[in-house]
Amino acid sequence: MKEPHSHNRKLLSGRHHTAEYSHGKRPAQWAGLSSGSTLGTVAASKHQRDMNLKPNLRPRFALAVSLLAFVLPAAAAELLAKTTAKAPPAALDPAIRSLLAPEAVQVTDGGATLFEFWFCAEVPAGAKPESATKALDALKPITLVGAVAVIGKQHRTYRDTELPEGLYTMRFSLQPQDGDHLGTADFPYFLVLVPAKLDPKPDAFANYTQLVKASGREAPGGHPFILSLRPTSEGETPKLLEPAPEHKSVRVKAMLKPVGAAQPVPAIFEVVVKGKGKA
Repeated sequence: MKEPHSHNRKLLSGRHHTAEYSHGKRPAQWAGLSSGSTLGTVAASKHQRDMNLKPNLRPRFALAVSLLAFVLPAAAAELLAKTTAKAPPAALDPAIRSLLAPEAVQVTDGGATLFEFWFCAEVPAGAKPESATKALDALKPITLVGAVAVIGKQHRTYRDTELPEGLYTMRFSLQPQDGDHLGTADFPYFLVLVPAKLDPKPDAFANYTQLVKASGREAPGGHPFILSLRPTSEGETPKLLEPAPEHKSVRVKAMLKPVGAAQPVPAIFEVVVKGKGKA
């Protein structure tokens, strides 16, 4: 009788083992397994033996994972803006609070709120602006624009000074036309922030000097707290924008009440929430 081909020998061997097992005999290579063991258990046992032969595999693998987690930076949070129905803070003087619309523009960073802006339901203005995007030219200095809650301790003014956490009124101002401020900003429009406790009524200040003095009373060096304003284009509001390198702004819409106008008109502009002026 011819010797079986090698491949056939394997098949015969497999049939032989199967026959043995079917008659209650276990193949020699399955010795030591319980009757409930499976081929998966065999593989698992082999893997365990391999790991036991290489005891340093697990610590090295864990170290590699730890180093990878250390090297890879966390994803940067994204600034977002939204409007939400929310009454102005009770800490505002009633004479100020009554003028504000019952909704806030919130700027958030990874779910944490950084700013909450409330704008006057009708911001007093001079002549009717040519368009909503040119409305900043219709505002008069010292005019009350709204209020803002600054949340957190990481904020800076456009002058790159610390902006303390707290509640402020917002009043419109134009950049002084002198040598100290020349060329420090792309546009001359600003919001001067006054601690709410120092601004009790809409006509609290008679001139620019009184305004900046009140704003800077608790500021280092006595300089007023300021946020830069920028004209903008038509578009979604509120909306986070990047108007210049290392700048973040939020495009907002407020309502102006020009002198002699029967109805308020929209005003669209940007408030810079991150960035600083030129040195």
